[in-house]
Amino acid sequence: MAVREEPGFGIRLFGYSRREVDDFVFEVRRELRARTETAGGASVAPSEGAVTRMLRLAAECADQRRAEAAGQAERTLLGARELADLMAAEARERLAAATVEAERVLGEARQRAMELEERVGKSLDAEVGARIAELSRAHDRLVDGLATVRTALEDVLVRDAERGPVETEDFVPRQQEVGNG
Repeated sequence: MAVREEPGFGIRLFGYSRREVDDFVFEVRRELRARTETAGGASVAPSEGAVTRMLRLAAECADQRRAEAAGQAERTLLGARELADLMAAEARERLAAATVEAERVLGEARQRAMELEERVGKSLDAEVGARIAELSRAHDRLVDGLATVRTALEDVLVRDAERGPVETEDFVPRQQEVGNG
């Protein structure tokens, strides 16, 4: 008797593909008919026991393959979970490092802002001081100028008082002045 290889049925969610199993059973029956016709000339159908054994063997193979597939799926799922855990741990580490770096940068920014605020304050104080000094000098010049004007006006009033009262003959109309000139 020839050694037959185990058929490779396609695995579906609940076992083997029914179409492939039916095709295999049909092929086995055809081969059995062909053997029995050549051996004795009469067709002998396979016994119910043989078909039952083949179906039991197919069911056992389906169960075994389903168990293997479930085991493989479980191993794959376990590997995926481990990888996800590693990636999550790495992400947490990166997040912690990024947080530390962000806090460091923020601290440096705050320090620089305080230094800049201090420099701007000093610069503004110096500018305000310079403007106040300039305004004070301008005020002093203005006061000196006004004092000079006052002195000049006092001199004019003293000279005018020395001249005496004003007579109408002292006034020459402008047209006469222009015409005489």
